[in-house]
Amino acid sequence: STGPQEADSYGYLTELDALIYYTLNEKWTFGGEALYGVESDVPGTSDQYSQWYGAAIYPSYAACPHMAVNGRLEWFNDADGVRGVGANNAFEVTLGLTLLPLADNKEIGTALKIRPEIRFDYADSPVFNAGTDYSQTTFAVDAVLAF
Repeated sequence: STGPQEADSYGYLTELDALIYYTLNEKWTFGGEALYGVESDVPGTSDQYSQWYGAAIYPSYAACPHMAVNGRLEWFNDADGVRGVGANNAFEVTLGLTLLPLADNKEIGTALKIRPEIRFDYADSPVFNAGTDYSQTTFAVDAVLAF
């Protein structure tokens, strides 16, 4: 993506995001992501160009037809503070499940996915809990119904 993101945007933003996935066998899949972004003339920064970048790894293990165990490891650098992270470096690790309760139904087997996860975030400056903590742990669950 490149160009002004809104009509009254102050500068041009360019973001490059590359993803790659590899299926090792019927049980294991691995993903990787690299991100780089740059934006010009951001108010409140001293640089003409503000930049951010990060990387992530996504392993997934198909434990059975009804469940996959998913992981995510991420690192993000926002030294100029323009992406709202508020930290030079932010890290996260997530462990989750993809549950397929209808997997035995050949017509709609993967139509419903329930995905609980637990996530731990850490930053090199206190950006969590109104700027008082360096880390946070969250639990989330979502349901996806494809039609």
